[in-house]
This record gives sequence, structure tokens and C-alpha cells, in this order.
Amino acid sequence: MNIAARVATLSVYDVPAEWTHRAYLDDAGYRAKYEASIRDPEGFWAEEAKRIDWFKAPTRIKNTNFGPDNVAIRWFEDGVTNVGSEQEMLPHTGSSWHRREREPSTPSCLEAVLVPTPHTSVP
Repeated sequence: MNIAARVATLSVYDVPAEWTHRAYLDDAGYRAKYEASIRDPEGFWAEEAKRIDWFKAPTRIKNTNFGPDNVAIRWFEDGVTNVGSEQEMLPHTGSSWHRREREPSTPSCLEAVLVPTPHTSVP
């Protein structure tokens, strides 16, 4: 099934009312954060990065290259934290999920911690 056909079959469900009262963001807050992330990605993510503890705070927030021979996406590459480790995030689950091979500077779960979208999942 191609992506257009797959998207056409997806359902959208309303958020239960009791969840909206405990949500980190309401709809207006989400839209404001989303707009800020599009308008100034570097500034937005620098501010969001302050929400987690760093051993060394990052000074390089976003480093991307979409060249034909070198596609690279690096976030917070000079920062040091232990949040990006699945091994440290999931020890209490008894999960057999093992760390995938990846660039050391690639955050594995920061997206789940920081990205303000309903479509985020831990890889």
C-alpha cells in the first residue's frame, strides 16, 4: 500500500476530556510552539533543550546537511547528557530492546521528550 492510500485509511480520534485537563499543552499552546519551531528551529530547540538536565549544555543545536553524497542530521551534537540512552530509559521494563547502532551524537529518544507533535514515537 502506498503512503497516500495508507494515510487515507487512518482515523483521527478526539482526545478524551479528562486528558485535556492534564495535558502539558492545550491546543493554542501546541500551535504556538509548532509555529515557533517552524519560524526559528534553532532558537526553538535551544529553548526546549533547557527542559532536560545536561552534563554539558549544547552550543550547536542543529547541524544538517542534505547534500547528494552526505545526508546528515545532528541535534545537540556537542552537548552531553544521559537522556539519549534506551538502556538507561528502560531498565525497569525488563525489555529485551537493545540499543541500535547509531552515530553517538544522534539523540535516540530526545524526539520523544522534546518534539511537540502527536506523531512522535521512540525509534
